[in-house]
Amino acid sequence: MKKNNKKEQTIQQEFILPIIVFIIICINAVIIVTISLCLKGPLIEKGIIQSLIAGTEVVIVGIVILITEKRIIKKEHPKCLEKCTGIIVDSQFELNESRSWAKYPTVKYEVDKKIYQIKSSIGINGILRSCIKKMTVYYNKENPSDAYTKNIVPELVASMFIITGIIVIIETIYMI
Repeated sequence: MKKNNKKEQTIQQEFILPIIVFIIICINAVIIVTISLCLKGPLIEKGIIQSLIAGTEVVIVGIVILITEKRIIKKEHPKCLEKCTGIIVDSQFELNESRSWAKYPTVKYEVDKKIYQIKSSIGINGILRSCIKKMTVYYNKENPSDAYTKNIVPELVASMFIITGIIVIIETIYMI
């Protein structure tokens, strides 16, 4: 009797929301095209309805990115709710998952007059290496050595989506 070596493929819970939103956005794209082809009127002909729907979808994508990132962090570090500012005391080049070199900083932080140190899992490349001297450290109040530094890239990407979507919505409303 052969053993089944295939691992069961399951979708992690934190990725269900983005998948659902992606499906909804695809359905909305079909709706936008259908509305454009079937209906007539000044709001349709000027593209106002389509722009409002598209702008709203872009904002929703940004919000979903933020929610997903927060869920992942909460799952990986459920007790690290307190934060403080840490100082980068050292950085070492290491090969990351994408097979490129990045500097991973060692961050020193203080909690209740006791000094702790962690190695950040966030690699810093390019000009950021010389600019960043401090990082926010999130730690467990009961065990301050249980800590992490947060990657700001998902928040920046989400912010760009949200701001772009809001600009499209405001500009579209202004066209009315």
